[in-house]
Amino acid sequence: MGQLWNMIIAGLFAGVVGWLMVAPLTLVIDTTRQRYALEWRGLVRVRLVPDGCIHLWVVGWTKLIDPFRQPTVKRQKPSKPKRPQPPHRQRPSIRTIIRISRILLRTFRVRTCEVELDTSDFGLNAYLYPVFGLLSRPGRRLHINFNGTVAVRLRIENRPYRLLIAYIYLFIHLKSSSHDNIHQ
Repeated sequence: MGQLWNMIIAGLFAGVVGWLMVAPLTLVIDTTRQRYALEWRGLVRVRLVPDGCIHLWVVGWTKLIDPFRQPTVKRQKPSKPKRPQPPHRQRPSIRTIIRISRILLRTFRVRTCEVELDTSDFGLNAYLYPVFGLLSRPGRRLHINFNGTVAVRLRIENRPYRLLIAYIYLFIHLKSSSHDNIHQ
């Protein structure tokens, strides 16, 4: 009987971890509806409310944060003496940072990209109209208008398992490339 419970608990744990790995992380920016949100579906949601407050929701718990409110003054504790700083590690090169950034950015998927733009200059709008027409695709709608409307709708999605795979790839690839550089 005890082994059955262990298997049930292990199965539930594996199911929760599996769900967390495939639950989408979504960034939504919609200027027409004034919706700005970051969400890990079913777990965490952070929204910017039109009055400037931040609405935080974490598994049923909600909190409204006002970043412009003056914080209450707290009594300061006496400061502790500083410990000597450990020696700093060597910083990665710009090339390494760019390579890491490219690999991590490839894990993101742009689900919706719609840009509605008016530059208030008829000549510039006329030049940009065919360029935006050529750059538009089914998932990316770029539009120039002549009526003063400026709007952006953007929805970017990622899943934790893609980030984990990218980190594992980076760890293996960077370890082997640094090992090869040492022996050359």
